[in-house]
Amino acid sequence: MKWLFILLVISSCEKVSTINLPAFTEQPVMNALLTKDSLLSIHISKAVETNSLEEGNINDALIDVYKNATFFETLSATESGWYLSLNTMVLSGNKYKAVSHTYLGEMMAETFVPTKSEFQINYRIDSAGLDTDGDQFDEISLSIYDDPDNVNFYEIILKVYNIQAAQYNFPFLAALSSDDEVIMREGIQNWGNSLLFSDKGFNGLEKQVLIKYRLNGALDNSGNLIGYD
Repeated sequence: MKWLFILLVISSCEKVSTINLPAFTEQPVMNALLTKDSLLSIHISKAVETNSLEEGNINDALIDVYKNATFFETLSATESGWYLSLNTMVLSGNKYKAVSHTYLGEMMAETFVPTKSEFQINYRIDSAGLDTDGDQFDEISLSIYDDPDNVNFYEIILKVYNIQAAQYNFPFLAALSSDDEVIMREGIQNWGNSLLFSDKGFNGLEKQVLIKYRLNGALDNSGNLIGYD
């Protein structure tokens, strides 16, 4: 009797490099996404070291908001580093500035909220394809007409009304993705609830965007995602 033995050897190599990193110093961080006709909210945190388990949220900052260079409101602290406005509705055509005072010092950020950009829907395709997980997605094509006088940032949110949504009496919120070069290079995407990108690369021009989407769940009257089976 003959025996055949097969020996499988798996090997790999590892390279260890030593680099000299600069000494770590805590730095304050301010993040905000201004949405027209919504109350202003700002997140304050600090940078932490890569091997630290510490949460970076700062919950005791003082944040003053200015509208068109005039003091408007001091934001109210909540939790997890979020500070909310009680009456500052973000309106287009205005410049907003936030000044934050923390134990790490003062920081400031300002932005101009442009008027609403024009857009149109070119076409929509049902069952356009399958993603890498084998899930079916639809497609929609939009044209955006960018204002050349401002640096603009866009957020696309898609709410879908269909027979399934009618069962909940709420629209579905779509998960979005795009292979568009501008969005992949300059934006934030990957099947989230919105697409974020700037007009860098098409300032003042008409931009056509092809968006893949699939249904994420339904929204109640407060805008909360309630999901579906």
